[in-house]
Amino acid sequence: VDGDVHYSDKAPADVPFKMLGMEHTPPLDVEFQRRLAAMSEFTDSKIDLRKRGEQAAELNAALAAALEQDCARLRDWQARLQHRPGPLILVVDDKGNVERMNLTEKRDKLASLQSQISAQCK
Repeated sequence: VDGDVHYSDKAPADVPFKMLGMEHTPPLDVEFQRRLAAMSEFTDSKIDLRKRGEQAAELNAALAAALEQDCARLRDWQARLQHRPGPLILVVDDKGNVERMNLTEKRDKLASLQSQISAQCK
C-alpha cells in the first residue's frame, strides 16, 4: 500500500482502514428551496393562464358562432316578412291555432326584428 491508492468496492481484508464520507447528506440551501418553489409556482401560473386563455378563446369562438346563427335566423325571418304580402302570412300561436298576421302586426314584428338585428348583429 505504501502511498499507492487503490480503489475497490471491497474493503481490504488484512489492512485496517477508515471509512471516508458523511453520515448524512447536507440539507438543501433554504434560499435555493425558496427560489425553486417560486419558479415552480410561476411556471404553474403561466401554464394555468395559457390554458385559461385557450378556454376563453374557444368559448368566444363558440359564442360568436351561436350569435352568427341567431343573426342569420333573424335576417331570414325579416326577409320573409318583408317580401310577403300582409294577409298571406300565417302565424301559429302557442296553442297551435293558425291565424293571419295583419299589417299592423307585420309592421310591429319588422320593427322588433330590425331593432334586434341592430343590437346583436354586425
